[in-house]
Amino acid sequence: MTSRNSFWGSIIENSKRRIWVWALSALCFMLALPTYVAFSVNRQAGDPTGYIRSYGQEIGRQMVRDNMLDAAEYCLGYSPFLVVIVAGMAFLVGMQGFSWLYSRKKIDFYMGVPVKRSKRFLIIWLGGIIIFLIPYLLGAAISLLIASANGIAVGTLIMSVLLAVGRNLLLFLGVYHLTILAVMLTGNIVITVFAFGVFCLYEYMVRSVLYSYQQLFFEHFSYQSMETEPLLSPFALYWNLLKAGERGNGWSGYLAGLILFAAVMGILGYICYLKRPAESAGKAMTFRITKPIVKILLMVPVSLFAGYLMAESVNYRPISSGKGIGFVIFALAVAVIVGCCLMQVIYEFDIKGALHKKSHIVITGVLVALIFMVFRYDMAGFDDYVPDPKDVESVAFIPGNYEAAAGYSSHVDEWGNYMSNWEYARKNMYLTDAEAVCSLAQLSMEEYEQLTQWAESMNIDEEEFYTGKTEKAGYWSYASVIYRMKNGREICREFQINVKNEEAVAYLDRIIGEPAFKKGYLDGASENLITLLEDNDKYTIEAFYGNMVYHNKMSRSDAAEFVKIYQAELLNASFSELKENVPKGVLLVDVTQSTKDGGRWTRTIGINVYEFMTESISYLRDNGYFVEDHLNPEDVERIQIVNYNSAARELLEEKQKMQAGAAGLEEAVAEEYTSVRLQMSPSDVTDTTVYVNYTDPEKIAAIAKIIYPNDLLGYEWDGGTPRDDEYEVYVYFKNGAGIDREYGIVSYYGFIEGQVPEFVQDETAYRE
Repeated sequence: MTSRNSFWGSIIENSKRRIWVWALSALCFMLALPTYVAFSVNRQAGDPTGYIRSYGQEIGRQMVRDNMLDAAEYCLGYSPFLVVIVAGMAFLVGMQGFSWLYSRKKIDFYMGVPVKRSKRFLIIWLGGIIIFLIPYLLGAAISLLIASANGIAVGTLIMSVLLAVGRNLLLFLGVYHLTILAVMLTGNIVITVFAFGVFCLYEYMVRSVLYSYQQLFFEHFSYQSMETEPLLSPFALYWNLLKAGERGNGWSGYLAGLILFAAVMGILGYICYLKRPAESAGKAMTFRITKPIVKILLMVPVSLFAGYLMAESVNYRPISSGKGIGFVIFALAVAVIVGCCLMQVIYEFDIKGALHKKSHIVITGVLVALIFMVFRYDMAGFDDYVPDPKDVESVAFIPGNYEAAAGYSSHVDEWGNYMSNWEYARKNMYLTDAEAVCSLAQLSMEEYEQLTQWAESMNIDEEEFYTGKTEKAGYWSYASVIYRMKNGREICREFQINVKNEEAVAYLDRIIGEPAFKKGYLDGASENLITLLEDNDKYTIEAFYGNMVYHNKMSRSDAAEFVKIYQAELLNASFSELKENVPKGVLLVDVTQSTKDGGRWTRTIGINVYEFMTESISYLRDNGYFVEDHLNPEDVERIQIVNYNSAARELLEEKQKMQAGAAGLEEAVAEEYTSVRLQMSPSDVTDTTVYVNYTDPEKIAAIAKIIYPNDLLGYEWDGGTPRDDEYEVYVYFKNGAGIDREYGIVSYYGFIEGQVPEFVQDETAYRE
């Protein structure tokens, strides 16, 4: 017979006082979870994706059963619904189990029972785990029965459920122990909830403030390196564990981290429980020593964040000017004073205590001022930092949307999952020529600093500066770089490069000409592309070659063979070769997958094909895929060319300004008048735009030879063959023309700068 004073008897007795928590746990896990599983499985049983209709009874029903299994694994494994109820129960059980510490009467009652403090803690702690675990296991068993009744292979599902139970138990323990620690450090339920929120969000807040200040003050800060996700959080560790588990690698580190986090929080909570003074019930903080520490550690990032918000609201841009800094300093000071006063009021539960502990205000203010000055004056040397090449193990050089074929610059990994340019290069690019990258960074940063100062002194428009319309400025494109140091550090920076600077071009030839760059950045050089085309049956793959107006569909085998030939030529191409040529055509590979909810997603991989790639073009031509001309004159009904005549417009604006001054207006008024007019559309000042339609076959043929589809003349990172933005070319096709009809019968073309025919220039010129 179980003794009432035995350990398990004490747990049973404690459970009787927590019966409503038991009921809630049973409701969540034994009713809500199985219902969720049944609903999701039955939804897939109805074949919402139409597999049976598309693939027939035998194959279609097997695909439906696979979807039902996936749905059950999702619901019982890593669904947000399950995560929420696990974390919610952990917080509730931790709060309710030790809530007696908030009441002095209950403390006196518990202390009057002849049980050691350590044993009482263990009873309540273990009882909370049992309240969670037993209903969870029963709910999982009920869900498995539902899955079995629906014809799902439960044997396959059981292992997934067991792994999920282990993961979710660790999540429960992490949140449970964090809640217990919050209870031990505080004296009432409201402050406990606040403390738990601070524990969960503090690291995220600190990281966000640091990255915000780096972005505000440092010109060469790379936002791609922003990792605001906290490391010391059970939720972040759990989420990373799930993602690593899906990838099949790197999960052991997150698993160990989650176990360690739960253990450390549990030990700290237990130590605080043993040290917790009984008279602290009802107070905001239980330990006097923690009050100033918590106040200062909390108010420093909060005050800095208030300063950042003010900087954004007044458009404070310290890189270019000091305008608005007074407002920022004022916001910092107000946040420090008001924040510290409010914290003291919370500590004492008395408004009269607002100005107590003035030393805390001074300490917080000094720390905020020091941190602000470190960023404002770059005392750490962050912005000008370029490492010594001897200290660099490898480099990832990431030019923004370089060689984005027809605007497609997304990447996929070996499983077909989307990756950004930065993520892909970080994973795959390991350049060994660190000296070229470091020298290019140093050159570009120094030149950019000199030219920005010159542009400001000359009032050069920012758009003209970046696009190269101002001859002295050049043509600037941004790039990110990741330095992997020999000491294990990873340093990220971002800078602008003048791609018309001959010295910079020489460095880019060394960097971009290196095969390691192409394999780590360009889709066309990726082995993943060949894998997708040859061996991957998980996705629907379609390949097309063309110029975005005309195209030919390729078989997967032919596309794979073409990519192998293409890669050999691409790896030998230099930066200058790619810079000086316009793509002859584009290979597009559509990777499509059906989702569990019945939807579909498609990722498009694009690679540029150039005329100097003779073997690639020969293969396309021999197999009937090559598109010979950008535009076949026989397909054209008419061509409309629009010339904006910007130079004439500027002259007319100048004339208007002079006329305004001659009319007796003061110079300041005339400037204001012109400024307002410049903000209007061109027709509000004067319409210099000229539209000309061409139907003559000879002129159409002459134009067709030298225009390019706009998709081939998009953003050019290398600035080599820019589109002439003065002209727009609209091609109207005849009915029956063999073009891509996705966008109708009109296609958009353009001229390369310096290649507009004289007759077009003359016939579209503006004349008063």
